[in-house]
Amino acid sequence: RREGGQRPERITTVVEGLDRITVDLQAVTADLRGLMGALAGDEIESGGLTGALSKLLVPLAESGVQVDISVGELVCDARVRSLIHRVVQELVRNVAKHAAAHRVDLTITEDRDEVRLALTDDGQGFDLGALGERQRRGHMGLLLVEQRVQDAGGMLQVTSTLGRGTKVVMRLPLAGPEVSGPPAR
Repeated sequence: RREGGQRPERITTVVEGLDRITVDLQAVTADLRGLMGALAGDEIESGGLTGALSKLLVPLAESGVQVDISVGELVCDARVRSLIHRVVQELVRNVAKHAAAHRVDLTITEDRDEVRLALTDDGQGFDLGALGERQRRGHMGLLLVEQRVQDAGGMLQVTSTLGRGTKVVMRLPLAGPEVSGPPAR
């Protein structure tokens, strides 16, 4: 438009092309999520959820972070276990990239009505008010995880204080909307 040489038809063609690219990217993203979920399902099946989660925490421990994991007795289905795995995967990735933590605690419990996950680190924390700006710049991991948890009928709560670390709590009701992820085997 600035050059004055762009005709409305050309702009329409470009917009339509961008729309097709967006649809294609969404399809590829869905396929990748399905594959990741299937891989996580295989890993969970072979080593159990605790083993699969422990593998996610190994890189932190190898870098000198003190890691404590506690997984209670879980009777939830494979879809819930896969969602737990995906949430922890993203949270651990965030800790490794941003937190500069010395300690990480992961606790997962289940009662009759819900699964509760809490991941706490003693890292540098962050300004929750700046989270929206970070997401606009392309840092979408936490937002995508939150959306998946909400789609499953749960909630994700993030609390963080600069210089004092971050705590993320997920609560997921065991009855309610179907958890997104690979089908149960």
